[in-house]
Amino acid sequence: MINFQENRKTKLSDYKFANITTQKGEWRTLLYDHILPISAKEQNIISPIRTDFWSYQRSANIKLHEYFHHLNSSQALCFNLFFPLFYYDLELLTYALNDLMEIKNGKIKKCEFEKILDSKEFTNFDFYVEHEDNRKTLFEIKYTENKFATTKGGIGHIKKYEKIYKPRLEKILKPEFLNHEFVFGNYQIVRNLSYLNEDNLVVFLFPKANLDLKKTEKLIIDIVAPEYLSQVRVIYLEDFVSKVLHSNKLNLIHPIYKTLEEIYVS
Repeated sequence: MINFQENRKTKLSDYKFANITTQKGEWRTLLYDHILPISAKEQNIISPIRTDFWSYQRSANIKLHEYFHHLNSSQALCFNLFFPLFYYDLELLTYALNDLMEIKNGKIKKCEFEKILDSKEFTNFDFYVEHEDNRKTLFEIKYTENKFATTKGGIGHIKKYEKIYKPRLEKILKPEFLNHEFVFGNYQIVRNLSYLNEDNLVVFLFPKANLDLKKTEKLIIDIVAPEYLSQVRVIYLEDFVSKVLHSNKLNLIHPIYKTLEEIYVS
């Protein structure tokens, strides 16, 4: 049986051959079908928004990931998923969060890709939303990755845990999970969770079909203190795209999301 990762790479390759190029892209000196040539990386943004997005990217000085030219780049997915919801009308993003994601944080003041809130801690949120009442919604996006990042926990990580993470996590995690082994074994998830407070809501968004990541939802329920569980969401890509496409309020951007669905979901 083909696993999710290989299945998506095959479908992304078919899309590339039919719509972009038959030329393979390189990773670690080898050539792959699901990777674009570096010269074609801008085509990793879906065609209906491509011109507007790259103009926005240059003006906002958004740094691209090293492997952005991979068609399964989670950064490219993030751009394609959220850009149509705020660039043309910020009210669309407010509606999507409040009504489709059921994140009742109110009207949106601004949003950004690749947001770092703490320059000493340095977690980079894929998408950042600031609401008019100064509450924040923070997104971590995955696509074909089979896990969230971990770390071996060297001396530098231990010092960072003791100085930064432990004081934050003492309120957020259940006591039995406040130890080096657990935190370093679930490093990326815990780093994101460390930003939870009464004003910050953290969203993990990834495909339901990616069974390697689906256990994240149970993990969060198991480890987060009950008083903070309402500040965490797991949202599945397929469900959200379907809600957009079934929303009459978002009918003007349905053609964009039909393209996105064809590439990333179908």
